[in-house]
Amino acid sequence: AAWAASWAGRAPVFSNANAPVGAPSVVYNPGLGRYFLMLAHANRVDHLGVFDASEPWGPWTTVAYYSDWGNYGNREALQYGTSTKWISADGTSVWVTYSSTGDMDSFNLVEVTLTNSTAAR
Repeated sequence: AAWAASWAGRAPVFSNANAPVGAPSVVYNPGLGRYFLMLAHANRVDHLGVFDASEPWGPWTTVAYYSDWGNYGNREALQYGTSTKWISADGTSVWVTYSSTGDMDSFNLVEVTLTNSTAAR
């Protein structure tokens, strides 16, 4: 990371050429020793992006990128997130919250199991 003395020297810590980035959340997963960034691309709940990095400023790698996650259709996404209290000790089980508009404007919670896809290689 490079700290700037003025606003003119600032730079984003995350950007995506595929779609606008809206309302990202970042959490440290101590079991895996990685930072995870989650967001809804194009402000749609079914366009979920999950990225990870060893430092909170990146560089970020893509963990998962969905254009039809949950088969929710074209609903506005408000936020994806989690808490360090909702991550298992080994870091492989994470409870994720998300919200949207309309009939999904509620507290939504899903358990995610992280696996190392490189283990099969």
